[in-house]
Amino acid sequence: MQNILNISPLLRAIGVMGAVAVLVTGATFAALSDNATLTANNISSDTADLQVSNGGAYADSQTGFDASDIAPGVGETFDFYLKNSSSFDMAVTVEVTGVCSDYISGTLGIPNCGDVLLTFDDEVAGGETTYTLQQLINAPKELPGNPFSAGAAGSAAVAGTEGNFTLHMDLKASDITGSSAALDAPFDLVFSGEQIITE
Repeated sequence: MQNILNISPLLRAIGVMGAVAVLVTGATFAALSDNATLTANNISSDTADLQVSNGGAYADSQTGFDASDIAPGVGETFDFYLKNSSSFDMAVTVEVTGVCSDYISGTLGIPNCGDVLLTFDDEVAGGETTYTLQQLINAPKELPGNPFSAGAAGSAAVAGTEGNFTLHMDLKASDITGSSAALDAPFDLVFSGEQIITE
């Protein structure tokens, strides 16, 4: 074994420094560090916002239409417009709330809710769908032209705009009786928009 004094001073210094470095590194380890924080984070959803217009301003509710001069097979057509103010596409449905006897008693020439025809037409896609009043009572049905794009708004001034629809009201010729026919009470068309989730 060699005496430590016989080792060159340079090698001794390197050996001592290495031993000290091992001890310091093993005993404590310090590095520069810092933190950064994002404060007050919050999550809230967008709001589903579907509005309707009968040719004027958009609102959550508008006065509907009075088809007063129709005869079976010769209905009337009305324009209406929808607006999707949400930041997402929607699937839009239509329904009528209540029960058939709220609108038809059978005494005014219309035997039942299956005799009232409502045809919805989307100007953009050209899709047309007909439902009876009975089919729409408490049973949402899809409007043609779905999906309804985020930010889309129909326009009475611009034909072919997404959100432009027509409603054709008619009566089934085979079931209407008497010299005239009418509903006992008006009905509400309720349009609902639901977010389309893409995965």
